[in-house]
Amino acid sequence: MGRAGFQTAAVLALTISLTAAEAQGAPTAAQRTGKFDLDCVLQHQVKRRVVSVKRHLRVDLVSQRWCEDLCEGVNTLIVADDVVQLNAPPTRMGPATVNRTIILNRKSGRLQDEHKVMMDADLVENDLFVGQCKVRPYSDVDRKLF
Repeated sequence: MGRAGFQTAAVLALTISLTAAEAQGAPTAAQRTGKFDLDCVLQHQVKRRVVSVKRHLRVDLVSQRWCEDLCEGVNTLIVADDVVQLNAPPTRMGPATVNRTIILNRKSGRLQDEHKVMMDADLVENDLFVGQCKVRPYSDVDRKLF
């Protein structure tokens, strides 16, 4: 199977297995189109307390693109057997660089968003956000504000 055939099969497999509950009923718009939004509630530990944060993601598996919240930047994604890896470019914060690794579990809807703060090739800080996402109707990656 060629690369295009593999990607099409992977997109189809992902949309079918987004959540077990959806897979049991009639196909959702996300399953038919490979395009959906995710509303996520993630837990993040700050010192000794756990803080909840919300994330809204727009995902287009067909075009292999995604964006976050207001869609100020559009990034690529990789579909694998059990997960989708949402690629985010490194971000500069003064002398430090933040590298993000975002993994969405295709079966459970669980999202892991890891932020590694690096300075001169040394790990300075490692923040982990983990939580659950719910599929919502697609609101478009290329949404125009005006």
